Amino acid sequence: MIQLILLTGFVGAGKTTLLTSVLEAYQDKKIGVIINEFGKINIDARLVEKDGIEMSELTNGSIFCACIKDKFVDSLIALSNSEIEYLFVEASGLADPANMPQILKGIEPKTGTPYHYRGALCVVDGENFLGLFDLLPALQRQVEYGDVMIINKADLIGENDIVEITELIQKTNPEAHIYVTSYCRVDIRDIVESMESLEK
Repeated sequence: MIQLILLTGFVGAGKTTLLTSVLEAYQDKKIGVIINEFGKINIDARLVEKDGIEMSELTNGSIFCACIKDKFVDSLIALSNSEIEYLFVEASGLADPANMPQILKGIEPKTGTPYHYRGALCVVDGENFLGLFDLLPALQRQVEYGDVMIINKADLIGENDIVEITELIQKTNPEAHIYVTSYCRVDIRDIVESMESLEK
């Protein structure tokens, strides 16, 4: 089975920094990457291009919206016929990941190697989270459907803010595992290997 991990987080939270760490941590594995951005020019993909990595770029919309959902499904099916062991999907900042399990179930008959959805890892922008949470339903959904929360940019905020962010995350998603850091400095491989899908 191909292990699938979804990376979410609002624009500027640090997803690309985390993805770069993922690529370094999994150099000994065959991995695939799908990068989803709203803009026409995908800067992130250029940052993470490396030899031996199966990569797909999806722009001009969210992979969970009707506008490019078909392209996302096509990419998932195509990558299932490659020799990858892990697939990391970096969703756009406004992605609502709630229907990821349904998408995978829907493509099961068409996949070569089946996917095992380990869950969603959400990068939280510690500096802006409290101000944005009530304004952005997508951000709320990312927290609600995240298995792991990385509160990033801890060096830019005070202890009281970290406590408030943690409490808000726990209130929204009591089962999420929470890490607090700066520059997404976490043992990402250890985190990924301990993740399991939360069926919601």
